[in-house]
Amino acid sequence: MLNEADILENTYFDKCDIIRNTKIINESTGITEFLDVIIYEDIKCAVSMKESLKENLNGDVPSIAVLNKIFLHPKYDIQLGDTIVVTFHNGKKDSYLAASKPFYYHSHSETPITSKERS
Repeated sequence: MLNEADILENTYFDKCDIIRNTKIINESTGITEFLDVIIYEDIKCAVSMKESLKENLNGDVPSIAVLNKIFLHPKYDIQLGDTIVVTFHNGKKDSYLAASKPFYYHSHSETPITSKERS
């Protein structure tokens, strides 16, 4: 029987890979290295984007802040700094960083994300 997290996950049309920079000891050299490791692959997700006008208190030109969130099944452990590569339903790919820890609900998790590319 499906629970509410499984039902909500069926409404997600995008997919993502979660990549974590992980400390690994190279057995041949004994040197500790940091490598990007795929933690989860091809999991269903939804990404939301909200633009917000930020007024500058010192009279400068206001700027636009883009606030992105990724929605996932709550069974996935996302950590601050994880790279999230999203493949949207139209085939377009974008890379994001987990900007903070996720907030977990019974039905889903919400994680603020920021684009890896700077404009």
